[in-house]
Amino acid sequence: MLPRALRLTLSIAAACSSTSASSPPPPTQQEPSFSRLFDDGGYMATLYAQTTDGVFYDCFYDAVLDLPAGCAGPLQVPSDIVSISSDFLGTRYAAARADGSVMALLCDDNGSGGYVCDNPWFTVTGVSGIVSVHDQCGIADDGRVECWGNASAPGPFPEPPKRFAGGLVIAASGNLYTMGGTQIAISDTIDATTAPLDDGNTSCAVKSDSTLLCWGSNAHGSVGDGTTTPRPLPVAIGTGYVAVEAAVSAAVCAITTDETVDCWGSIVSTSDGQVADVTQPTQVKGLSGVKQIAFARSEGLAALLESGDIAAVRFPLGSPEIRIVKPKH
Repeated sequence: MLPRALRLTLSIAAACSSTSASSPPPPTQQEPSFSRLFDDGGYMATLYAQTTDGVFYDCFYDAVLDLPAGCAGPLQVPSDIVSISSDFLGTRYAAARADGSVMALLCDDNGSGGYVCDNPWFTVTGVSGIVSVHDQCGIADDGRVECWGNASAPGPFPEPPKRFAGGLVIAASGNLYTMGGTQIAISDTIDATTAPLDDGNTSCAVKSDSTLLCWGSNAHGSVGDGTTTPRPLPVAIGTGYVAVEAAVSAAVCAITTDETVDCWGSIVSTSDGQVADVTQPTQVKGLSGVKQIAFARSEGLAALLESGDIAAVRFPLGSPEIRIVKPKH
C-alpha cells in the first residue's frame, strides 16, 4: 500500500485534473452591436448610432431615398454623448456629454448650396450640467436653460424643464410646453415630437399610460384621427404606444408596446414612390422587435432592433424594403 501522504497527494492531483477537464471554455468575445440612435432633428437629417462598446457612427442618408445607405465610422467623438442636436439646416451641431459639458461643431458653406462639416468639435465654455440640447441651447440637470452663440433662450417656463423633445419641452413634472413656454394640455408626458413642415406643424405626445395624442394643422392627416381637419387641441389617437417620432416632412411614426411601428401622415404609398395622405396609424409590415426609431419621414425610417441591428426601412407601409445595417468594425 502507498504511504498515506502519497495517496493524499495523488487524490488531490486527480481532483484538480478532473476539475480542469470539466471547466467550461472561456467565453468568446461578442461582436459589438448598436445600442442607441441619435437623430439630430435638422433638415439635413444626420443620424448617429452608438454601439455597445461606445463607438459612434454616422449613418448617412441617400440623397434620393432619404434612407440610411450605411453607417460610416467610427467617428472621432467622445463615447459619453447623451444628447445631440443641430439647427434646422444642419449648419451647426451640439452634443451634451455625461459630465454636463457641451461640444459643438460649426460647418462651412461649400458655395454650392450645401455645407462641409469637417471642422473639429470644440468644447463650449460657460455652460455646465447640461443633459439635453436643442440647436444652441441646453437644459441642465437642475432645470436651468443655458444658450451659447447668438441663440435666444426658449421659455420662460413656469416650472423646471427636464429635456427637449422633438421641438417641444417636457418638464420634470411631465407637463408639456412649446419652445416659447406655452403649456400644452397634456400631463405625464414621456415622449413628444413635431412635424415642422406640415403646413403649420403637427405635434404628437405619448403619456405614461401609453396614450398617444396629436394636434396641429393636420394638413396631410398627420394628427392621425382619420381626417385632415385642423386640430388646435390634443386629440387622443389610441393607446399602446411608448414613443413617437417625426422629422422634417409631414410623416409621423410611433413604437407600440408590442415593439411594432405604426406610421401616418404624408407617406410613400406605392412602389414607384408616390406619396399619399395616410390619416390613421398604419402598421409597417414586417418590422418587429423595435426598441427605438429615428428620422421618420415620408420615404421611410431607421429603427434600432432588439437584435442590436439597425433596420433601414423604405416605404410603402404594406410592402416595405427593409435592409439590415450592422456596425463596421
